[in-house]
Amino acid sequence: MAKTTEGNGKKGSGKSGKSGSFFKDERIKFITGILITGFAFYLFLAFVAYLIWWKNDLSLLNSDVISNADIKVKNWSGKSGFWFAKMIIGYGFGFGAFFLPLIIGTIGLRLLNFPKLRVWSLSAKFAIAAIILSLIFGFIFGKADGYLLGGPGGAQGYEFTRWLNSFMGRIGTGVLLASMTIAYLVFALKVHPEKINQPVKGAFSSLFSKLKKEEASTVENEIIMTTDTGNITTKDAEEDFEEVEPGFRVRRFKHDTEDTEENDEEPFNAGGGIIHDIDSKKPQESGKDNIPIKITRPEAGDILPDHEVEKIMENYDPKLDLSHYKFPPVTILREHKSEKAFNDTEVIENKENIIKTLADHKISIRHISATVGPTVTLYEIVPERGVRLARIKSLENDIALNLSALGIRIIAPIPGRGTVGIEVPNKNPEMVSMRSLITSKAFQDSKYDIPLALGRTITNDPYIVDLTRMPHLLVAGATGQGKSVGINAIITSILYKKHPAEIKFVLIDPKRVELPLYSKIERHFLAKIPDQEAAIITDTQKVIKTLNSLCIEMDNRPELMKDAQVRNI
Repeated sequence: MAKTTEGNGKKGSGKSGKSGSFFKDERIKFITGILITGFAFYLFLAFVAYLIWWKNDLSLLNSDVISNADIKVKNWSGKSGFWFAKMIIGYGFGFGAFFLPLIIGTIGLRLLNFPKLRVWSLSAKFAIAAIILSLIFGFIFGKADGYLLGGPGGAQGYEFTRWLNSFMGRIGTGVLLASMTIAYLVFALKVHPEKINQPVKGAFSSLFSKLKKEEASTVENEIIMTTDTGNITTKDAEEDFEEVEPGFRVRRFKHDTEDTEENDEEPFNAGGGIIHDIDSKKPQESGKDNIPIKITRPEAGDILPDHEVEKIMENYDPKLDLSHYKFPPVTILREHKSEKAFNDTEVIENKENIIKTLADHKISIRHISATVGPTVTLYEIVPERGVRLARIKSLENDIALNLSALGIRIIAPIPGRGTVGIEVPNKNPEMVSMRSLITSKAFQDSKYDIPLALGRTITNDPYIVDLTRMPHLLVAGATGQGKSVGINAIITSILYKKHPAEIKFVLIDPKRVELPLYSKIERHFLAKIPDQEAAIITDTQKVIKTLNSLCIEMDNRPELMKDAQVRNI
């Protein structure tokens, strides 16, 4: 794996490296966070005191306030606090200036390792809120006879809304500020438009429903007919409802002919006709039963739309804590091309030597083929019937000697192929670049949880494996066999595929020369114990403590999985 390095600028990198390591010191970050948070609180006190004592302290402006220690101001934060408040509230943004301590406090708390605070997002929201609030107060109250020196919206809010009034008119300015406020609330509070549409639709539907009911009631009063000598009865024996028009229903009653109760209202069917039966034997009496009844069926409320329910029930996305993270571009990896063209003369010579060696041991073959890879060539042979594979396997050293190869491997047989394989190293191996593996379709479209691009097969296909299917992984080998290259390939594959919220590295480098280049990803990918200064461990005395902390982490995971009632992460 090779990465592009800039040849120029080595001298200038020393200072930037020292300053970077200075700010990476946890103690420096903690002290800076304390100072910034304290200044935010100090500024907040100065602003609050300015609202109370601004007139009294403002009268001292013409005096030599700063140098004369006998002159006292009533502001709780002293003369400097009064000066800050006057400049930011009076000449600045009025009440909107109270968002400034929130912005500064957010930065300070983030330096104190409050990881859930999104500094840039919150700071942008607070800054926009300060501007909008200043404009609203400047639009509504104006200068307010010099209240707070520049009005509730500050001098900036007053002057800008004054210009807007002359440019757009007062109504246009009001519409603009109202639109800005609604847009900001929707953006800052992450309100879905459906939540806004529902109350509006509900208000309009309620209004239309009332209008329909009033119209239906008017129609009913016009068409109901009563008689002086008869009762209104229905033909059916059961209580029933009929719908006059959508949203309005009339109850129908059946009355017994022997025990008839009176009713002044006559129900009507959907066609507008009156359903009645006149009984001339008993006179119609006026009583309680002619009181009209109003029937309503309230709709079920507080039902969230489907997309809101899915949003609430969806799994937590840890990537949101670092939503602006960008994966490293492939351009930082060098693109290697084959310097030497493939020479089939070597393959032909090896084929002849293999056939000759087998023939010397009275082993004949029917067919032989070669598959050339970047570093190894696979020769597949089909022996004659009756040849024992153990005899071919026993000739491994003899074939290596005749081929003048460093070492060969005999696969007898190749599973599923019905052939015997002989792997022979190429005399001029090709370079397999990490860039070609990372940009390959097999790696980019891989569905593995943690895909690793380890190289290419004999057929020149990218060799991709899944780290999660390896309970334990040991990289071992003799000196110069590529252990460091393999480790770098593993780390690089993970960096190009996983988000910092999904994976963390604990790097131990006793040699102090293998892994120092990965210190640049400390803020995103490297994990360390709290009292550890360097992210990459080089002191063997600290290894035990680090491994013990990892054991504690691994012991906690089964408990979390038990609580979540799952078997796998």
